[in-house]
Amino acid sequence: MALIEIFSPLAESRVAARELCPLPADLNGKVIGFLNNDKPNADILLDAAEQAITGSFRPGEIVRAWKPQTGAAPTPAQMADLSRCDLVINALGD
Repeated sequence: MALIEIFSPLAESRVAARELCPLPADLNGKVIGFLNNDKPNADILLDAAEQAITGSFRPGEIVRAWKPQTGAAPTPAQMADLSRCDLVINALGD
């Protein structure tokens, strides 16, 4: 009888545990960023998030950035603009 060795394709996670940044108590007067990853419907999700936020709070400024491609990183100029934000929402569409 021949033995069959089966290998699992699953790897162990190598992600280090990290603390989340503290969220602001409220969003009034805060600079809120929205980063679109260029996937279908990401803009719809971000528009809904912005409406929900502006319906409950009065942000000081809204910053929008649209990545050049789905798999690409934001451009240095976009990162500089988003770094001014107190909070950034990154949307993944589909």
